[in-house]
Amino acid sequence: AKIATLYQEFLNERVPHGDVVEIGTWWGKSALVLLLLARQFGIGNVLCVDPWKDEELVQGVPDVDAASAALSAEEAFEVFKMNLLPYIVPRTAIHLTTSDINYLRFTSADANKIYKVKGECVISSDTFGRTEFVHKIALLHIDGNHAYEKVTQDVALWTPLVRRSTEIGDLLRAQRGIFASRRLHGSFGRYALGQLDKMRRK
Repeated sequence: AKIATLYQEFLNERVPHGDVVEIGTWWGKSALVLLLLARQFGIGNVLCVDPWKDEELVQGVPDVDAASAALSAEEAFEVFKMNLLPYIVPRTAIHLTTSDINYLRFTSADANKIYKVKGECVISSDTFGRTEFVHKIALLHIDGNHAYEKVTQDVALWTPLVRRSTEIGDLLRAQRGIFASRRLHGSFGRYALGQLDKMRRK
């Protein structure tokens, strides 16, 4: 359902030109979909943000945390690279290999500080080479740590960087994930809608 929704947004031409940013990438399945759609519709480069650290998997929900404890973030990072590498189309510019996707292996908050620094925004990695970003987010996909505090922090940090649009409600996709209670789920929904209202008024 999530992939179908993302495809519909691109198909309906609701996504302007700019960076495609994903908060929470893990194995890279949705990142691959975003990459292929961004290429097909000429949107822009893709930035994946994920710390890939075991301690960042804690969400404060006992059942979820118990399941997460059995996972390896380092292994997920290697799987992410293996999943994406076959789809990388390297381009050579000034003797540097460049690509249209890259990653920041940082928490969302730390990656946000790097991304929004004024001036040329270039992210480099040994895996994907060099990728330039324009500091304007065309589509933001939030699917990181699902703890309420983490989600609200992600929304607060990244939504101000989304390009202003009459379709802004369609451009923000915040995966609500697993929450401890229906009350918490509702609180997040109200918070996200409040952030969208602020964006529309700017």
